[in-house]
Formats: sequence, C-alpha cells, structure tokens
Amino acid sequence: MGLQTVPGYIGQSGYNHPVELDRNIMEALTGRRSGVFQYGDFNLTPVVGSMAMQIAPGAGVVLGNEASYTGTQGSYFVWSDAAENLAWPSASGSPRIDALVLQIYDSQYGTISGSPRAEWRVVQGTPSGSPVAPTDASLNTGGGSHVNGAWWRVANVLINPGDTQINSANVTSLAQYVKVGRRVLARSAITELNDGTFEAGDVAHIISTGREYTYKHTATFSGWIPTYPSAYAIIERVAALSINSGGSGPTDIPFDAESDDAFGIYSGSGNFVIPAGMAGLWEFYGSLRIGSQAGTTSLYTLEPKLNGSFTGPSDRRAMINIAANFMELSFRMERRLAVGDTVGMGAFQNSGATQAVVVTPGYRPTLVCRYVGP
Repeated sequence: MGLQTVPGYIGQSGYNHPVELDRNIMEALTGRRSGVFQYGDFNLTPVVGSMAMQIAPGAGVVLGNEASYTGTQGSYFVWSDAAENLAWPSASGSPRIDALVLQIYDSQYGTISGSPRAEWRVVQGTPSGSPVAPTDASLNTGGGSHVNGAWWRVANVLINPGDTQINSANVTSLAQYVKVGRRVLARSAITELNDGTFEAGDVAHIISTGREYTYKHTATFSGWIPTYPSAYAIIERVAALSINSGGSGPTDIPFDAESDDAFGIYSGSGNFVIPAGMAGLWEFYGSLRIGSQAGTTSLYTLEPKLNGSFTGPSDRRAMINIAANFMELSFRMERRLAVGDTVGMGAFQNSGATQAVVVTPGYRPTLVCRYVGP
C-alpha cells in the first residue's frame, strides 16, 4: 500500500483518523509483538476446588494476525482492572492439552459471534494418550478454531482424566512482554526472545536472574550477547589425569565438566570455544594442583593453550618433592579473540616420573573464561 496519506495527527476540524492508525502506532511502540507491560500482568493461578483459572489484572497488547492484513492491521491494547475466574471445560476420558487464548473479536475482518470485544478463551485440545496443544495454524485464518480479529496464546494447560481442578504443575505459561522503547523483559531465559522481532541495540532483562543482554547485528551475526554481568563460564577436569615428565612437553588438559555456565556459552566438553557474536577481549584464569613425588627436584609448568598451541604467560615453579607435598600453579591471561578461537591449558614437569593431577572437588584443574567486551 505504500506511505499512508493520513498521518497522526492532523488538527484540521473534521479530519478523520482511521482506527488502523492508532493500532499501528500501538504496534510500533510495543515492538511488533504480543505481550504484557509489567511483571505480574495477567498472571495465572488455578482456583482451588474447581475447574477454573484465576487471571490477574493487567495490561497488554495483542498483535493483529489476520493473513490478508499483514502489516496493516496493527495491535490491540487490552486491559483488566480486577482479577477474574475463568471457567474451564471438564476433564475428558483421555488427557488433553488446552490453549488459553486472549482473543480479539473484530467484525471489521469478518463475521463474529456477538459484539466486538476482547475475551479470555479456552480452545480445547483433542483427547489422546499422547495429547498435543491446538496448533497456531488452527487459530490462524482458515483454521478450524479461527475467530476474526486477533489472538495471543497465553498458556497451554494439560487436563488429565478425573481432574476436578487445574493442577498448577500442568500449566505451561507462554506469557511474554512487549518491548517498551529499546527494552524488553523475559521471565527466566534469553531463549524466550528468539522470535525475530528484535533489532540491534535492544536490551533484554531476565527477571529470574537479573542478567541483561544486548541484541547485536552484523553482516555475519544476529542475536543476543550478555552485557551484565559480564558473561563467564567455569570449566573443570573431573576424570583422573597425569602429566608428562622429563621435558617431553606440556600435557593437554581436556576439560570434561562445567561448574558454572549460567550463560550457556560453553559447549560442554573440551577446550573453551569463543561463541558466535562474542569476538573481543576475553580474560582467562587457569589453575591446577599437582601431586607429590618423593626424593626429586622438579620444575613444574602450567601454561595456556590458544588455538592448539601453547603460549604464555606460564607459571613455572621448582619444588623439592617430599611425601604429601603439592604444587599449585596458576595463570591469568587477557587476549582479543575471534569467534571460533579455542582456549585450553596444559602442564608438565622437567624431570622425574609422570605426575598425577589432583581432581578432588575444590582442587580440580579449572579454567575461568570471562567476556570483557567487544
């Protein structure tokens, strides 16, 4: 359709502004997505002793999804000033998964039952031994459960045979937040925001952890990267390991566990690999403890490994070994790295027998990997 000839807002008396203008303003201001505005809006609580769901007051937006009006329908503002109990259909002879939908009935887009309105709607799934929720296709234009207007799925709810009230453990909330300005909330994980509606510079705050992410877009990468606190991973060696001796060179320390990877930036095994979108300055801290060897004097070395090659800085110390003695080694390194670069560490001693590395909890070989910034 191109540029709309009616802008917002002309002050001339009698000048008409179509309703699509307001709806498209709402869509543009809320990130072109359905969702609520604040934490707690439209929270769901099963009603004890009855087949009903209590829905908290709140405010939100439902993005128009009529297929023939993509890009022009805009978004609907909805709000509730009091909690309300929504009656739920009774249990069936087999399990089923129902969808709780915030439905907009809009006669501008076709015939509807009753008057135009916003309404909480339960769309029942098909009872089955392996139940699935109603599909988006069934709710969209042409689907068997389609209603002219717009819809937003707020939750899926499993109802088992014999249920006389909704089990809170069977409620899968799909609630999300609209974008206000350049900021958006997510309930518990950044993966909730992988729906393609974000752009460079947007900031996401994860409610459950307090962590924040920035959406990055370049010619080779688009996605969320951690910004607060700095992303990090702590990886360890758990399985038994011995290091080389007699000057034969460093023994690679293959990591096989993670003690903290809340940001999900470690692959789960082997050396640390710089994740997509996170090229830049990284800081690493490595440490290990080596067991004793009685009656010899050895020079012990721990050093980082970058892209398969050992490099400085290293920690090198001499020790006259006696029974029950240990050598603790560590290093700190900062490097500007590219996506796909690998970082590990290795250790060796210059003489004597092969030495066991301590892998008991609290003393395991450890590599702390922290993203400083671009």
